[in-house]
Amino acid sequence: MKHYNVFQLSDRLYDDLDTARMNKMLPLEAETIEENYYRNRNSRDETALRNATTTLWSRQYFEKIAEVVADGLEGVFHKCQNLENSWLENPHVAFVFIKRSRGAYSLSIGDIVEDIETGKFHVVAPMGFIET
Repeated sequence: MKHYNVFQLSDRLYDDLDTARMNKMLPLEAETIEENYYRNRNSRDETALRNATTTLWSRQYFEKIAEVVADGLEGVFHKCQNLENSWLENPHVAFVFIKRSRGAYSLSIGDIVEDIETGKFHVVAPMGFIET
């Protein structure tokens, strides 16, 4: 069994966008980054998905929400799904987030998984994972 960190988009992204929109001061770049990310989540273009996710990561818009013990990346994916029960109740998942208005959601396309042992990061793709 290996140890992994799971990262999802933070509230900070949405807070920054909401604040900027309310003040009509939204930098076009920020909105473009968000739109690009969501457009590429549903794309089969792995390079575009990797680039969109990496851009948000570099701006610190992801936060670590859980540590997972699993046999591999597919095991992480399985343990972070609401299949029979909520993944919040899975004994192989330790949640680390303190405050999140949106709560945790099942691991999905565009989320990031870090293999703690190797230090490699993987983006959840429509089919499998993309190493970054």
